[in-house]
Amino acid sequence: MGMSSLDLEFLLSLKKQGYIPHHASVIEIGTQQLAASFLNSHELIEMIAKEFGICWPYPLLSPSTLYNENGTEILSEQSPYSRFFWQCLGFKYASIDIDDHPTSTPLDLNFDSIKKSMKGKFSLVTN
Repeated sequence: MGMSSLDLEFLLSLKKQGYIPHHASVIEIGTQQLAASFLNSHELIEMIAKEFGICWPYPLLSPSTLYNENGTEILSEQSPYSRFFWQCLGFKYASIDIDDHPTSTPLDLNFDSIKKSMKGKFSLVTN
């Protein structure tokens, strides 16, 4: 799974409604990558940057898009991760995942307990 243009629209809506505080924190359940619809949403990204009070400093990579027989996008290893996006917006970023991704805290939500230090710490949780 990856972040899409729909996620951008929802993030913009949450920010405009005041649900996301200044200097917010985000945790992803599963380290996310940026889908083609996200990467192609230049206007929407600029709107979000403005709403968060930043000048978007970096061009996002062009997507190398592959689709399966059902038309679902297949994210490649080269698809950028969302961490950079969140940090550019000023979020404190974390992720949990069952795999060995180097930027994630290893955690299996089926069996492991969440550390007390993580409970109630994040402004936004994504999956």
